[in-house]
Amino acid sequence: MASKVKGPDETFCESCGAVIKLQAELCPKCGVRRKPAPTASGGQMAKQSLPQDGELPSYLGYPAIGCLMILFWPLGLYLLVMRMRRDRSLQMASGQTLYIAGLVIGGVFALAAIAAIGDPKSPPGAFIVFVVLAAGGFFLARKGANTKKLAAATRRYIDIVVNQKQSSVDNVASIVGNSDVQKVMRDLQDQIDAGFLKGYSIDWTTREITRHVAAATSSTPSGPPVVFSCKACGAQNEVSNTTSSIKCDYCDSPHKM
Repeated sequence: MASKVKGPDETFCESCGAVIKLQAELCPKCGVRRKPAPTASGGQMAKQSLPQDGELPSYLGYPAIGCLMILFWPLGLYLLVMRMRRDRSLQMASGQTLYIAGLVIGGVFALAAIAAIGDPKSPPGAFIVFVVLAAGGFFLARKGANTKKLAAATRRYIDIVVNQKQSSVDNVASIVGNSDVQKVMRDLQDQIDAGFLKGYSIDWTTREITRHVAAATSSTPSGPPVVFSCKACGAQNEVSNTTSSIKCDYCDSPHKM
């Protein structure tokens, strides 16, 4: 796997990933103009207003979602989907659970709707309520099935790019059995944009995958790193031999060493 190391006066091009000087206005490799740096006041305000990587706002916490599931489940379901889009560890682990829960909820309320049709004592509007609840359950099952499918694809790409260290998109396409290399590049770019392949970029001209490595600092712990495999995404992580608990670099799943 090709790696690029940047110095203290360098950065990575947002377009092609090449190492360029901080003061450079244009990337010498792809010619794309760099985005202007934010002003001291505006940049600081933006930094303070945005959650840090891995952090979620309080309304996407499990207590808030759980309460809304009880009080007004459509909003609770919407917030759960929002959390899944931003929580990589949840995306990797929740697909099967959501699928089964959705099928159970949808099936129960579908049977209740059928029973309401033939029950003359059924309250007015009960059939519509049961149908809406059944639809919500089946929507949850569909979301779980899609999440499970995406998680499987993510594990596959992480294994190929991170563990097997394949740097050619053509090789990746051959391994996954997809002759459409452009489709594979789009899939890989989606994985990068979602944060599952953090620190990687694709050169769309050469069809090469590059891992960007920051320059080492004096604060880096001494001693050989420990390599462990994430149980959620399968990525091989390297950590300090003095670390007791960490998050996976690729899916943010917590681990105890």
